[in-house]
Amino acid sequence: APRRRIYDSYGSFASKDLRAALQDRIKGVGLDLNAIYYDSDGYRENSQLRKKDLAAKLDYRLGGDVATLWLTGSHHEDRYGLPGPVSLEDLKDRQARRQSSTAHDEGETTDQRLGAGMRLDLGAWGSLTAQRGYRFRENPFITGFTPLLTKSEQTSEIDEQTKTLNLDYVKDVRLFR
Repeated sequence: APRRRIYDSYGSFASKDLRAALQDRIKGVGLDLNAIYYDSDGYRENSQLRKKDLAAKLDYRLGGDVATLWLTGSHHEDRYGLPGPVSLEDLKDRQARRQSSTAHDEGETTDQRLGAGMRLDLGAWGSLTAQRGYRFRENPFITGFTPLLTKSEQTSEIDEQTKTLNLDYVKDVRLFR
């Protein structure tokens, strides 16, 4: 039977947390979908966070549970403020500690992942798993903003492209009887 879940939450500082999930299996094909939306103004000035996540997994079982094949994918986006440190003097003042020392520092992230894998149950010989993955991540950000330069002149960026290949062989061995 399919499983569906919906969650929503609202809180201080205009925070919203919305989530949805679906799991089902139809004719040997498993589906797992998850979506998240989070939005908050944050406790301090320039401490907002807005993010969206979507993840999916498809799997197929061959010969019962002898072999399982799967595909995965996910997408993440966020935008956030970087309010900077709070001085010791401001820490003692409820209103002052909510202010930002860096009102224009900010960042955003886009992160995408793709994966595929298979697992073979070798019975008494153990199991063999092979997984291949790809990740593409961009993260432009500004720290130490100055109005003397354009935004593009002071934007730093983290770019990541990762490829992974994992091979695992597992064999349970009993050492003591």
